[in-house]
Amino acid sequence: MTMSWNALLRRLETFPVTVQLVRIDGRRWAHVPGAATATAEEIALPHRIQLDEHTGLILRGWGALTAAQRTEIEQLIAAAGSGK
Repeated sequence: MTMSWNALLRRLETFPVTVQLVRIDGRRWAHVPGAATATAEEIALPHRIQLDEHTGLILRGWGALTAAQRTEIEQLIAAAGSGK
């Protein structure tokens, strides 16, 4: 399965998480603030997944996902990154 980053982001929209693409500069994960947060889960520390040296994803709502949903998201991201 070949999946572009845009296709990946569309697939992630089916999960109950808020996803932001970020730029990584050293230890700093920089993103443009999006919609106002409303729940404790949304303002909690986000789950971060590094895509490459300078790009990552921040996922808010990660703690509310089931283990199966987390695994599926990780597999989708791995497939998009490897071009499979």
